[in-house]
Amino acid sequence: MKYMLKIKHKPGFGNQKSYSDNKTKRKFAINYKQLKLWSFILNDFVYIKSSMKIIKFIRHYGGIDFYIINNNNIHEHIKSLRSHMVNNCFDEY
Repeated sequence: MKYMLKIKHKPGFGNQKSYSDNKTKRKFAINYKQLKLWSFILNDFVYIKSSMKIIKFIRHYGGIDFYIINNNNIHEHIKSLRSHMVNNCFDEY
């Protein structure tokens, strides 16, 4: 089974400042990356399209399994994957 996660962020905004101190509005683009992570609970790869900030958080937690289960500030579409992971974890034992 293929698991796809798309985690979106809002772009930053600010001013682009010229040499003559003219200011124009601009948006800061988000550094989106695509990544394939192995999930030990699901025994399958989880494909992520997310910003580098979230990918760094996942690596800080120690993997995609620990990030999804231990983090409470996750998006709504990932909560269904969390319940599937918890049920799959308890079915093995």
